[in-house]
Amino acid sequence: MNQELWNLTILGMKGRKKITVLIFTVLLLSFAFAVVTLSVTSSMERTNREYRFDTYGEWYGAFSLAEEEAPDWLKQEESISAVGCAETYALLSGTDEKAYLGTVDEILQKTGRLALLEGHMPEQEDEIALEADILSSLGYDYVIGQKIVIGEAYEGSTADGETDCGMFSRIFTLSCWMALNLWLSGQDISLPGAVITKKAAEQVYEKAVKERADPGLTLNNPQKLYFFTTAPGMEQQAEKAFERHNQKFMENKAAYQTGAAESYHFFYTCLIFAVTILAVLCIYMIYLQKQTRQIALFRTIGITRRQLCVMLFYETVCLSVPAMLLGSLLGGVFTWGLLKAFMKTSLARICLDIPMKMLMLMGVAWMLCVFVTRLKGLVECNPDKNLTS
Repeated sequence: MNQELWNLTILGMKGRKKITVLIFTVLLLSFAFAVVTLSVTSSMERTNREYRFDTYGEWYGAFSLAEEEAPDWLKQEESISAVGCAETYALLSGTDEKAYLGTVDEILQKTGRLALLEGHMPEQEDEIALEADILSSLGYDYVIGQKIVIGEAYEGSTADGETDCGMFSRIFTLSCWMALNLWLSGQDISLPGAVITKKAAEQVYEKAVKERADPGLTLNNPQKLYFFTTAPGMEQQAEKAFERHNQKFMENKAAYQTGAAESYHFFYTCLIFAVTILAVLCIYMIYLQKQTRQIALFRTIGITRRQLCVMLFYETVCLSVPAMLLGSLLGGVFTWGLLKAFMKTSLARICLDIPMKMLMLMGVAWMLCVFVTRLKGLVECNPDKNLTS
């Protein structure tokens, strides 16, 4: 960096404080507006996406298997980031709608975003977690620690091939009530709305098997349902992997809505860039005549065009970089305020999302536009004509 030209640039900016402050303010506001324009749509989409994940879980697909464990290929597949498991053991009796007793592993608790409205997941063998609607349909209040009688119907088949149920009941302690969020709309599939520990579920099932052995009722095995989550951007690779292994799965269509993944169409992004750049061009075209006179003055004292280019670059950096940094911060605050105002009555968590790649691309184009516009004054400058006009 040429220190003399840098010092001369700073002195020149100090000598015209009003116009420098005015240009900086306009650049700041124009970049803040661009940040708001870019980030509002992105933030709204991210907020909606997170709301869907909170409601339906962030797992991508689910499938059932007869095997005890998930297949090895699934664990080794790079496109699959996590696999959780839910097991259903018995049908709950006394509920308004069909609900099942079962278990949910820690991975599924995370990828399913099981919302514990109060309390903790079962840790002891006599504890149970109930979905809020099931707790209400059973006639109990939302009080943690209360004793709850759970009626269990274990489905099976008799020696004649007929379907029958073995009825049992057991007393549990309510450890939490929750929003399960694992519903597969329109699918004939069993999901646990009452969750107990794995050990407790196995003990209850073994007891049911023994007690129903004499009447000749063979109970159905617990149903295992696996929920998998894909690595970012690898949904198609995961689908192809399932096709290769002839394994069907049910997609979480409620969470992954078609067309909701990305929002920034090329035309929309270009429109934002164009509006921002036009605003900067208009500002500097107004300032161009004053700038041209200043350039002409520098030329008369022997400063070359190359040195003037360097000085213009220094001044552009001095004005644009702080305007970009403060504009990004200001734009983020404005975006948050707009989302807060628009979603005042919404239950969704507000997620601020500023697309940094697009913002950096726009910043480069924005600074280049400022520099080229100012350079135009240097190219068109005629010292004798500009100083006498």
